[in-house]
Amino acid sequence: MPTLQNGKYFRIRSTCSGNVVTLTDENWAAACVDGALDSQIFLATNIVGIAWTLKSLDGRTLGYPNTSREEWVKGYANAAYGDYKWDITQWKTAGGAEYRMWVHGASGETVLDLKDSKKDDGAWIWTYKPNGTPAQTWLFEEVPGPYVGGN
Repeated sequence: MPTLQNGKYFRIRSTCSGNVVTLTDENWAAACVDGALDSQIFLATNIVGIAWTLKSLDGRTLGYPNTSREEWVKGYANAAYGDYKWDITQWKTAGGAEYRMWVHGASGETVLDLKDSKKDDGAWIWTYKPNGTPAQTWLFEEVPGPYVGGN
């Protein structure tokens, strides 16, 4: 079973669509076909307890503008250490490898969500209230390191 580990690189794959979290050129988060791009591979850094930051190889941190409502998820350049934390926990599913990503500081009110459970390449990712659907569970697939980007 894959385990989220501090200092390791991961692709974050939607269990709903099979696509991976990608930061677009416009800084939006979308679920896209895996192209082994720097904008699809994230360094997981454990801040404290279950709080993590996720920074893409191209230097953008996966984040959200507000902790308590539905918002588009984006990539933030120049984010300070510890900005845009996610509370990442293994979820109770049949496979046991899935994770749910809660917005840190939102009292369990918002999670990372594949908007409208769309399976299309480029489907938008946002934060939404927990509803237990596969659109809100994610696989962390380790990318062997040391990883050197360039895509």
